[in-house]
Amino acid sequence: MTPTYLRALQSAILASPACAEHVIDNSAGKVPADEARAKDQAIADIMREQGFGAGSRAVPAWQAKRQLIMRGKWRAIVQAAQDAEHPAVEAAYAAVALADDARMDADFCDPTAVPLIGALVATGLLSEEDAQMLRDMSVTPSTVAAADVSRALRGPWGDE
Repeated sequence: MTPTYLRALQSAILASPACAEHVIDNSAGKVPADEARAKDQAIADIMREQGFGAGSRAVPAWQAKRQLIMRGKWRAIVQAAQDAEHPAVEAAYAAVALADDARMDADFCDPTAVPLIGALVATGLLSEEDAQMLRDMSVTPSTVAAADVSRALRGPWGDE
């Protein structure tokens, strides 16, 4: 846990109205351990729910292709990539090229993926559920724990 992460978590907690009633900082004086742990856990739950520290990661493109094959969507994407008149020909071609290279990874939460997925959804090649499945493959969930909250609110931070 870096000082930067702890300070960012501290700032996010103090800025969150949902966390305000649970905050115990160094000015609170002596607080029973069970109460402090419960409040820290409540804040950790809120921060995870708000997505603090969540991110995205690239996943092998072949995994996305496999999921689309299992959902019965891949064939239509391949056909659209070969049809110069299809409204999503460029997006379909890009999807096929990405999936055909076994070394390629894709982060479906990355802003550059939004137009590609949006074009496939807009033309009916993917449903909104399919698009969400692709995004979910790339999501890394928030991992804020009560111990992180305790240290972020009360230190030591490592930068003092």
